[in-house]
Amino acid sequence: MEKIELIKKIQNATLDMMKQVKFQDENGEHLYINNKTGEWLQGVSEVSSIVPKEWLASWGAKEVCKALGYSDYENDTERAKEMLEKIKGLDIKEYLALLQEIKGAGYRKSQKALVDGRAGHLFIKKFLLAEIRRNQINE
Repeated sequence: MEKIELIKKIQNATLDMMKQVKFQDENGEHLYINNKTGEWLQGVSEVSSIVPKEWLASWGAKEVCKALGYSDYENDTERAKEMLEKIKGLDIKEYLALLQEIKGAGYRKSQKALVDGRAGHLFIKKFLLAEIRRNQINE
């Protein structure tokens, strides 16, 4: 019985929030607005954006290394072999162009994660709304 009660509490809290807060998606930006006051409310992503990220530079450097063939997994050398062969055949101009491309590895990965994250949020939202509707019908 506890599980059902917890599900009901979550559903009621979600429905209550949906009555009090308007969600807007403007140009890929999630906005939450208090229906009564019109005040903008911060979402989780907005709050987490102010947290210091000392690890970010190391992560970016690691993504560049991975693009050049590095792997955390022992004996995972296939990408390194490919990149070494590719680099061996380049002249200086081509090598610098490759480095410029690889320099953006962290940014490209973060952009893909952003797209994946938004898709995940949308899936969860639709799933929760469907569950709420299904349970209301079954009541």
